[in-house]
Amino acid sequence: MLPEFSGGVERLLTVRQVAELLGVCTATVYKWAADGVLPHVRIVNVIRVRAEDLTRFLAGQPLPPVPPRPSR
Repeated sequence: MLPEFSGGVERLLTVRQVAELLGVCTATVYKWAADGVLPHVRIVNVIRVRAEDLTRFLAGQPLPPVPPRPSR
């Protein structure tokens, strides 16, 4: 699913990439990170998710429920 990198370079995914991979909106990924459900790395004010943490997250548990979007 995710490409392998060698040479000690760690793959960090953006919130948008994680949302696209999981089929959820970016707000859901931010909520999961804030709630401590999704392991993440904060670099200044940017959230990144390690590829191995995402793989563990997906393997270890079903995805938390996505809150319904409010109607317009």
